[in-house]
Formats: sequence, C-alpha cells, structure tokens
Amino acid sequence: MNANYITIEKIIDLYQIFEEPIFLSGDISQIQKEIYANSWGITLDNEFAKIIKADALAEFILDLVKFRSEEIAMIRPSTKATLYFWFDEFSLQLCFNILSGENRKLPFGCKINIVDSPYPILKEFLKVARNNALYGNYLEFSEITDADKNDPDYGDGSMNLDKITIDVWQINLPWNEEAS
Repeated sequence: MNANYITIEKIIDLYQIFEEPIFLSGDISQIQKEIYANSWGITLDNEFAKIIKADALAEFILDLVKFRSEEIAMIRPSTKATLYFWFDEFSLQLCFNILSGENRKLPFGCKINIVDSPYPILKEFLKVARNNALYGNYLEFSEITDADKNDPDYGDGSMNLDKITIDVWQINLPWNEEAS
C-alpha cells in the first residue's frame, strides 16, 4: 500500500495523513517531487461510506489545514504554500495536494472550477461513495461501437480532458484563522 492512498474505515484513519511528511522546496524545478510527496487520496470503506457525515469530513479538513499551517510556520516561517482539495470521480478518491507558493496552477489536463467551500466537493464525494457502497461499481464500462469511433470527440479512444471540469477548493498556507 502506498501511504499516500488510504481506505478509511473509521474517522481516526483520516488522521494518518498528519503522519506523512511534506516536501516544500519553493523551487519550480522541484514541482514534480512536491506533487508526488504531497499528494493524498482517500477512499471510504463501503460500510463507513454509509454512515459518515459531510460535517465529520469538513472537521477533518479544517484540522488538516490547521496542522499543516502550524507545521509550515514552525519549519519555515517565510514559506507559503497552497493546499488543493478535489474529488477524483474516476478513482473514487477525495484528493489533497500541497504545493509551494500561493495559488500555483495545478497540473491537470482538465478545466478547473475553483469553489469557495469544500462542502460541494464533500457532498459529491459522499453521494458517489454511498451509491458505490449500496449498488456496486460506480463506473460503467461499455463496448466501443463504430458510431463511437465516428464521433469527432472520440479521437483515439482516450478521454478528452478538455471537456471535463472538476471543482477544486484551495487555501493558502500557513492559514491565519483570525484573519479569515
């Protein structure tokens, strides 16, 4: 198991992310190393998905923001970073990433919709996780037909990321609760 990708069976499992070190170089040439070191994805155990509430996940996110802010302030007080948070529907994961700098452009091939709150992301994640827990696989696969191949959006059979938009919530770190 990669420590950056975990399945959550109980609320305390979320806090494993706090144990993972972060890498903030401040150097654009180190961006790939930052992306790899500071990426976390969580999935929910099917039974846990049925009972966890959005407020519990939101409380965890606030705790994560506070913890990482304190960590950055202690290690390198002048360092600025941005925490990004989104739901990856294809992997059924709630994802987090921290990058050096403020509001750095994310390396996604799709369109990004910046949202003001993590709640819409949490609600969509929980809706899909619960649906998956209750009814099985969320993603449906079908055979590719000749009609699909003639569709100009089909291309070579790969996904056209330009047509996908994901919601992303971001917050600059260290976060000052009093200033918010």
